[in-house]
Amino acid sequence: MTAELGQRVTVAWGLVAANDVLSQLFADGPTVDKLRDALLTLVALTAAAVAGTMLSAWSTALSGRLEAQVERAVSARCYTAVTGVEVEAPRSRRSSGIWRRGSSTRTRPAAC
Repeated sequence: MTAELGQRVTVAWGLVAANDVLSQLFADGPTVDKLRDALLTLVALTAAAVAGTMLSAWSTALSGRLEAQVERAVSARCYTAVTGVEVEAPRSRRSSGIWRRGSSTRTRPAAC
């Protein structure tokens, strides 16, 4: 959760910094001066992008670990539920005949 929040903050700050850079570059004046003025903001924007990437990697690593734990818990619940079910013998004559004869007999499908 912290990594996700950090990602959102760095993206928001990066958008504000990009807006600032573009405002400086589109201002009136010599291009060299505009680039020099925007350099500090560009460096900060790069740092925000790197921080966002690191937070994204951290978030992915944490979610991978969590996914394995959730799969184990779900599998354990499923196995517990399956082993707790009692198997009941078929009661109808037709189904009991199928059990006795096996699957190799020629019978019509139940839907017919």
